[in-house]
Amino acid sequence: MEPLSRLAAVVVTYRDAGKEVLEGLERLADKALDELAGAGEGIVVVATCNRFEIYLDDPRGTGVEVAASWLKEKSGVEPRLLRGRSAAWHLFRVAAGLDSAILGDHEVVVQVRDSWLKAKEGGLTSRLLDEVFHRAVAAGRRVRRETGLGEGAVGYPAAAVQLASRLLGGLDGRSVLVVGAGQAARSALKVLCSKWSPARLTIANRTLGRAMEALEEAGCQGDAVPLEEAPKLALESDLVIAAVSLGGGKLFPRGITEKSPALFVDISLPPVTERIPGKVFLMNDVEEEARRSLEQRRKWVPKAEEILREELGKLEERLHVLPVEDALRSIMNTASIIMERELALAEKNIARGMNPEEALRIAMKSYTKKMARSLAEALKQLAATGHGACVDEIARAYAQAKH
Repeated sequence: MEPLSRLAAVVVTYRDAGKEVLEGLERLADKALDELAGAGEGIVVVATCNRFEIYLDDPRGTGVEVAASWLKEKSGVEPRLLRGRSAAWHLFRVAAGLDSAILGDHEVVVQVRDSWLKAKEGGLTSRLLDEVFHRAVAAGRRVRRETGLGEGAVGYPAAAVQLASRLLGGLDGRSVLVVGAGQAARSALKVLCSKWSPARLTIANRTLGRAMEALEEAGCQGDAVPLEEAPKLALESDLVIAAVSLGGGKLFPRGITEKSPALFVDISLPPVTERIPGKVFLMNDVEEEARRSLEQRRKWVPKAEEILREELGKLEERLHVLPVEDALRSIMNTASIIMERELALAEKNIARGMNPEEALRIAMKSYTKKMARSLAEALKQLAATGHGACVDEIARAYAQAKH
């Protein structure tokens, strides 16, 4: 039997369903763990904004159908079913960011790890799932460490920051104004504060509470000001990143952008500035920046897949060895029990006046016979079932051990 034959996955991703469906499924992760815990001998649910995947240790081969039925009922989408090596390969690609909506997504390996640990802490995983997820996370980290798959900015907010940093020669010590506190602005803030240390950071938004929340969420130190102060602050900034919706209005008229010393990167839709070559950059410029980064990432895909194949091979080798480790653990446990009993008997014989050397010799002889008895029965069974070569190999191993 193949070592991964028990592994199964039921998968719905951004390729199969829309954002609303996946967001709804993401909220059902705990429910899936609770209701499908008995579908196999172990379960892990990976739920993000881009995917909902149920991994099972399914020795009977029936749990995957139960999980598929559950997922179809909750989503209205026909899930994909993966078994064995295909399920493991899919998970490895997910952890490496190769199956992400944004190629090389660096957050997904953490999401995979956290999903596994959550199930493990709840006592819901199995030895097989632990081995598979441990190796998948290690493989994802290795891909990130040994390739450039995660380099460059592919998402538009990150690409906006990358474009600005490239044009300005870095953002350390700069005065930066971010306009807006929605998801795009927050993503830009996270990238900005994780990679750079601006001297001054200000966020302008209609609601100051949301602006402060965005700063806190991104781990940024900065100030929040009302949206109407943005044009004035633009005259005192080195960089303005705009990600705000004004329904077509211009927050920064041409007179402001021409007068300001700042570089403007506007990812608002529709834009709140007017293009000025070399000074005001709009979404199509950011898209081009992201496209160049994506092309660079794609060059690393063959190397990443080579690493994953190597790691998957290591997983299969490990799974082949597990039954041997289990057998050895059982043998050593039995040997320890027999040894303790024989030593206790030897101690009694010595206390009754028997010569200590003779008592120990009797104990060792009895120990050897009892250990060999079970081994002999196992060897006879192997020979009787056509595994004589295994018997010869074991005999040779024992013969070499004598020397």
